[in-house]
Amino acid sequence: MRHLLNTQDQWAQVKFSFPIYSFSDKIFRVVIEYLKKTPAYETGYRPLTEAMNPEEVKRYRDYKISDSPLDNIDFQALASFSEFVETCYHLGIKLIFVYSPMYIPSEPTGREKLFAIAKKYGIEIHDFGRDPDFIWHAEYFRDVLHLNDKGANLLTKKLIQALNNSNDGIL
Repeated sequence: MRHLLNTQDQWAQVKFSFPIYSFSDKIFRVVIEYLKKTPAYETGYRPLTEAMNPEEVKRYRDYKISDSPLDNIDFQALASFSEFVETCYHLGIKLIFVYSPMYIPSEPTGREKLFAIAKKYGIEIHDFGRDPDFIWHAEYFRDVLHLNDKGANLLTKKLIQALNNSNDGIL
């Protein structure tokens, strides 16, 4: 990981010295959960019961699909992820990539780079990002990025089926 600290980012050494850095966009949620003293057995899946509101659905219907430019990729995160995958490969740890469903069909930044890493190490990929059962189906999403409970249950069923049908027959 040392090579990640010696990058062009002048703050990299400071950022990576704090274990909470990876949660920087969720810091308030993490602090609130800590202060609530949530028991350890309750920190797993928490269903999101809300659905997208009709105004949000209407606003996104006119969304224009576009590719994200490569200059938006966090290359430090990508290098760190690639190193993690390589380490797992050399230790014989089997990884499976699951790409979450999306409400809006799009080509997210770095998606193809992640898939290239998977291909390099022979990692099984289950791509639900373009699954027609989810795209434009507001009843499965709390917002454009997060599945609600109904969507999470559908994804779980589809993933179990995909894993059962995979070469390894994992489940």
